Amino acid sequence: MKDNDHTTVASHEVPQILVQAILAYEQNPTLQTHKAFVLRVDRTVLRLSMAVIPHTYMEDLYQGKPLRENLKLCCSEHYDLRECDRRREVLRVLIGLLRCLDAEGFRG
Repeated sequence: MKDNDHTTVASHEVPQILVQAILAYEQNPTLQTHKAFVLRVDRTVLRLSMAVIPHTYMEDLYQGKPLRENLKLCCSEHYDLRECDRRREVLRVLIGLLRCLDAEGFRG
């Protein structure tokens, strides 16, 4: 990941992931982990990010304690939708995301 990518992830994807985690843990405080996804489109470029947030991370965050664990973020490559072969790849990524959500029983 380039330095500019780290800034982009920190300013765009991470806040979205944390909002999802906060809502999930408020809805179910006994949740052990939460898997969050962010689909980001910047002009014609799409990227999918995912993080698995453990309960201990959210506990520390809520209590203002030093974090015992790091937020592990996985980001796909950038897909420029102007390119035909990249559009095909994006469809594969999106189908994979839908299968993952379906397998986990996501109901929205």
